[in-house]
Order: sequence, then structure tokens, then C-alpha cells
Amino acid sequence: MGRRYGAYAGGLILAWVGYRFGLAERPFLALTTWLLGGATAFYALWPAGEAWPVRPSRTTLLTALGLFGGAWLIRTIGLSSHPFILSGTEANLGLASLSLPSNPFGTGWLTNPTLGLYLMALPVRLLGRTALGLRLLSPLVGAATVAAVYLIGQKIWGRAVGVGAAVLLLASHTHLHYSRLGMTNIWDPLVLVLGLGLLAVAWQEQKRGWYLLAGLFLGLNAYFLTSNHLLPFVLLAWLGGMALLQREALWGNGRHLLATFGLALVVALPHLLYLNANPTTFWERTNSYGIFPTGWVAGQLSQGQPLAEIAQRQVWSSLLAYQATADVSTYYRPGQPLLGFWPALAFGVGLILALWHGRKGAEQMLVWWVLLTAVLGGVLLLESPSSHRFLVAIPAACWLAALAIDGLVRAVLEWWGEWDGEAATAYRPYQWAAVAVLAVVMVAPDALFYFGPYRAAPGLGDPNTEIAHAVGTWLQTELTGTETVYFMGAPVMFADFPTITFLGESFTKGFNLFDVEPLPVDAPAAVLPPRSAAMRFVLIPARLGDLAALQAAYPGGRVEQFAGYYADPLFTVYSVD
Repeated sequence: MGRRYGAYAGGLILAWVGYRFGLAERPFLALTTWLLGGATAFYALWPAGEAWPVRPSRTTLLTALGLFGGAWLIRTIGLSSHPFILSGTEANLGLASLSLPSNPFGTGWLTNPTLGLYLMALPVRLLGRTALGLRLLSPLVGAATVAAVYLIGQKIWGRAVGVGAAVLLLASHTHLHYSRLGMTNIWDPLVLVLGLGLLAVAWQEQKRGWYLLAGLFLGLNAYFLTSNHLLPFVLLAWLGGMALLQREALWGNGRHLLATFGLALVVALPHLLYLNANPTTFWERTNSYGIFPTGWVAGQLSQGQPLAEIAQRQVWSSLLAYQATADVSTYYRPGQPLLGFWPALAFGVGLILALWHGRKGAEQMLVWWVLLTAVLGGVLLLESPSSHRFLVAIPAACWLAALAIDGLVRAVLEWWGEWDGEAATAYRPYQWAAVAVLAVVMVAPDALFYFGPYRAAPGLGDPNTEIAHAVGTWLQTELTGTETVYFMGAPVMFADFPTITFLGESFTKGFNLFDVEPLPVDAPAAVLPPRSAAMRFVLIPARLGDLAALQAAYPGGRVEQFAGYYADPLFTVYSVD
């Protein structure tokens, strides 16, 4: 670094100042100062005279753009209606993005880092409180992940693996689904691909520029929920493996790695300082769902379950989440594993190949990435396997599957070369096309399943979630805001269900939206409000028995019923004018 030590120190100071501006609730100054700090540290760590390392060919760029466009298109078609329910989590994140915390480096609802909510707020504020506005950013992030998987994969393993992995991810039913939800989970695969993937490129190329690009995105992982929990463990495991298997290479790249983590520190510093000041925040979700902190293991043991049986059940259900165990997450529940049959088969072979070539930095990183996701996001947590926790490892699984497909194509070409060497040599430049075609054939059932059987019989949500979505949509599209709505859902659900609150923006609980408690049998009219103009009573199926009392208290009203997927009628409206 030479005389640039001062510049790096300046970068750290600017990042710290950004953190202080965040605490002072001055987000513009906080973000500006933080960006200046990162740029200053990047300059300080860049070696003088080194050329910019990223120089993709025109073919590479066009291929990446084509994959991005295809991935974005398939993730955008029918976005508002598939998935058909706006979940409570989506709505809560939408509400959080509308009332953003003033500290961009802190955390918001359920300890979600605030920076992701700042990004989500842009389309929501432009397009309004709709499913489209809330979900619009996710297809772009998912498509960018597909393009990144191709660009990094072709740099490490060649065009064939890059194209194959990108195609598998493009139509992966799990990645497709989360690329169409208004949740911040879809950011985690992207920042991990860019952080860990570029680190693998840097290890291979041994150039400071690649290491600094990796450091930039490794630092950004701190601002997204799942990746900031997983990343430190993957990095520690990978560095430990390199220390055992490639000690000389690790020592030779030591200065570059220090520069990588030095830049990552500057980028992540404001959020790390926030976590240091709020020590319970980082582990809050883990403590809420961990099998040990929640006392779940102790409860199982007290019921006579052997510890070995508990461990076996947790381990196998999580390790086989990609190939055999059905997803249990309420955000998806497709009734099948995270990967389709053929991609799962290729993934298993690719994992064996990566273990066989474990001395290589990139392959070892993929192994740790997949296995630690299964352990930290599955074995040690309740409700496993849950797809929203395993989502971060889907790109790594696609790379491993593409390695297996590429190995098969190579084996066929070698066999054909022995049989007809001249013809095999002529077709070898099209090896990537063969891998791409095989990947398309393998993953096509995933996309057909997601837009076919799953759309016809979705596992997303539950009756209450569908009721909230339908009622919120009804409030938004059928009413003007001048009505008074009485929600008859207690004690099953209440009017402040987040989806109702998010979509029904013209209605405020306590002003023109009220809960109605169950009516007493002897005098039901005693708890009902006096008759007035434009009264709307919404009854869920569990409260449909109160309709007769409403008709007796307010004669001459109008009954309207709305059908749904989970119930018919899903909810009933009694209108009094």
C-alpha cells in the first residue's frame, strides 16, 4: 500500500462517520459518507499500475444479457397473480418499506437489515401499495443472479459450466418462486454469488483487482439477513481447508486476502457497529428457531425420543433437501425437494466430483457453501427443510450440477474421439451448446411444474392469508374509503392483518375499520354498532353464523359472497346503506 495507508484509514473513518449519521437519523448523509468511505478504501488497496481485471468478450456479454433477459421474462409473466396470495411477510416488508427506519445500517421488522428495505421502497412508492409494486424488484434481482452465475462460472470452469449452471438456475422452480415474491430473501443468493464467486475467481487469477471486487461484495453481505449469518462460517471453513490443502498458495495470496477482508471491513463497518451496539440482534432469529435455544431438543428428549433418532431425523431431512425431502416452508411448499429430479441427480454427481477435487479452491468453496447451508439453515433449526433458508445455496447447487453435466459431455466426446477422432474434434467447440441443451432438458420439468401443477394447486399460505389478501384487494378495488368496515374475524384473525393493512390503504383500524368480537347468543345486537350509512360487515367462514344476527339488526342489507382456493365462500360481505 505504501503511502496509501492514510487513505485506507480515511476510508474506515468515513465508514464510521456514516454509521454516526445513521444513528442521527440522517440517511442521505449516512449513505453518501459510507459510499465515499468504500471508494476511498478501494483506491487505497488498489495496486498502482494494475489494469482493470474485468474484460469480458462481446460473446460473453451478449450471452449474459440473453440469459438475464430470459430469466427476467420468465420471472415477470403474471407476476401479480402468481403466486396468487400476497403473504403476510410480503405485506409486512411492504409496510416497513413505506415507513423506513431513518438508519440505513440498522435493522427493521424481524431484524431484517434496513438497507434491503430501502431498495424495496423504490418500486412500492412509485407503483403504490400493490402486489406488482412490492414484487417488481425481485425478478430483476433473480435475473441478475442468473447472469452472475454464468459470468463467474465461465471464468472459473469455462463457458460450458457457466451456461449450464445459468440455465439450471434460470428455470429452477425454487429460485423462480422466490424471484416472484416481494421478500428480501432473493438478494441473499446474489450477494453470496458475487462475494464467494469472485473470491474463487480471485484465488484462481491471483490478481488484486479480483480480490478487491470480492471484498466489496463480501462486505455487502452484511446488509442482508441470511447471507450475513452464513458467510462467516463458509469463509472460515474455506480458509481452514486451504490452510490444510494449499498452505503455500494461501501464504502466497495472504496480502491479497488481507486486502479483501480490509475492504470488506470498511463496507460492512456501519452494520457491524450497529450489531455491536445491539448484541442480541444478530442471533435473534436463530434463538427464535434454533432447536437448542427454543428447548425443542429438550422437549423431544423428555417425551422419550432417543437423541440419536432426533439427530438422524434432523440431519437426513436437511442434507436431502435438494434431492428427496419435501420443502415445509409456508412461503412455498411445492410438495417436492428444492431441485427437480434430473438437476438433483446431476447435483449429487457434481458434489462427489467436487469432493474428489477438493484441493481446488473453487470446488471446495462450493462444498462448504452447500453443506453449511444444510447444517446451519436446516439441521440446527426448526421446520426443516425450509426453502427460504436453503435458497442461498441454490446457485452453488446449480454450479455443481453443471460440473457433472460438463463431465458427461466431455466423457462422450472423449469416447467419440477414440471412435472417430476427426468428427469429435470438429464438434468439441460446441461442447458448451451440448451442456446447455442437456441443462434445458433437465430443468424444463421444473418450470413446467411451477407454472402448471403448482399454479393449479399452490401450497403457499393458509386460509387466513388468502382471506387477508382477498379482503385487502376488495378494500382497495371495490370501496372508496368513505365506508365503515367491520371485520368479523375474531378470535381467528383481526383487521390489522398486515396484508389487509398494506392493500387497504384507505382504511385505518380504529377510524373506519373495526374488529367485531363474537356476538353473544342471548343478545347479539348489544355489541353491534348503531346503524349508519355505508356499513360493510366482513365475515370469515368461522363467523358466518353471525350473518343471521346482522340481518335481524340491519334489515334490508345486501349479502355478497367471495370464493377462494382454500374455502368457498372465502369471506362474506353484508352491506348496509
